[in-house]
Amino acid sequence: MRIEFHPLLGGDMLPALNANIVDMSVTGLNASPDTATQADFSNAVLTFGEAMVVKNTDSTQFKSLDDLKGEIVGANAGTIYADMLRKSGLFKEVKVYAGDPTVLAAVSSGDIKAYFGSAVVAPANVARTPDLQIVKTYIPRLQIGAAFGFRKGQQDLVTKVNASLAKFKADGTLKSILAKYDLDSLIK
Repeated sequence: MRIEFHPLLGGDMLPALNANIVDMSVTGLNASPDTATQADFSNAVLTFGEAMVVKNTDSTQFKSLDDLKGEIVGANAGTIYADMLRKSGLFKEVKVYAGDPTVLAAVSSGDIKAYFGSAVVAPANVARTPDLQIVKTYIPRLQIGAAFGFRKGQQDLVTKVNASLAKFKADGTLKSILAKYDLDSLIK
């Protein structure tokens, strides 16, 4: 197989698959009832929830979305996190952003109270944004199986990827790779 990388924002993954720009999404496209009608997915590589990010001066022990009722919150456009926030009906406003740098800047500036995004990506984002923190007391609503996404009808490719994933799980390769990033506990 020839591998070519196309860096895209999460909300651009599904359109890129369907426009034949990419054959496989490695990240940014999560399996959900909505996306499953538009894309096929491999078996889950790992399972995670959403992270809540606030200013590091905020010492509130947030446990759930209910603790932010009436606030302005944000997420990246085209993500299941934005959908979750909107569907909750709890917030004064749910703002959507084009990518992590803009949504993190919105939390830093106070434009939004909190950002919700991938618990896998949030630690790296917060490490680069010293005035923010992940809320450790927050209990995620979502349990997301991180999987590779494919254009509908690419069953041969899905089968090949699933076979490789099974091999990498069985021989410990996947655990070893994810351990380098402190993500091995997310393997299910």
